[in-house]
Amino acid sequence: MREKTLRATFGRQIRAVRKRRGLTQRELAERAHIADKYVSRLELGIATPSIAVAKQLADALDSSLDEIIETRQTPQDAEIGAIVRLLRERPPVDVERARRILEEVFRVSRR
Repeated sequence: MREKTLRATFGRQIRAVRKRRGLTQRELAERAHIADKYVSRLELGIATPSIAVAKQLADALDSSLDEIIETRQTPQDAEIGAIVRLLRERPPVDVERARRILEEVFRVSRR
């Protein structure tokens, strides 16, 4: 897996675990003894943490390194990623249109 992809995956995992724990970025930063701006950069996949910082984050989240470094992707994750990549290349009006279409498709399928 490429470094950029690993950073993005790590960032998503940190954000997901942080939110499940009901913490803000600032609260996580305080618990992990790092800057809240650094937490933001990690979650955005901009920065790569050292092993020591990854361990501090895991401890601050009452989690294991395994949980926050999880990189296995399900087929559904890959499909969602493909959709997101398509939408990132489109203007906001197209993204809004796609959202409305998906809402309608899901509304019809629930009936």
